[in-house]
Amino acid sequence: MLIVIGVIATLLQQSAFHAGSLRASVPAMLVLEPWSRAAGEVLLGEHLAVDKPSAAVLAVAVGAMAAATIALGRDEGAGRTSWNPR
Repeated sequence: MLIVIGVIATLLQQSAFHAGSLRASVPAMLVLEPWSRAAGEVLLGEHLAVDKPSAAVLAVAVGAMAAATIALGRDEGAGRTSWNPR
């Protein structure tokens, strides 16, 4: 099961790189990485022992990652300049 999930994840990641610019695919990939931990919990029976303060910090970090990804996705013109060399 682990090998199958690894192959599928690699194929999906590579197709995301081919589908669009890195500006669009890399932030989404980075935000989705923590979800692999959840998949390990559910599919593979792994357990992460976290106390309440650490869980709160993790929740804030995931929220910040999601907010940053949304902001990056909306800021499509960040690499463009208004300078015209003519």
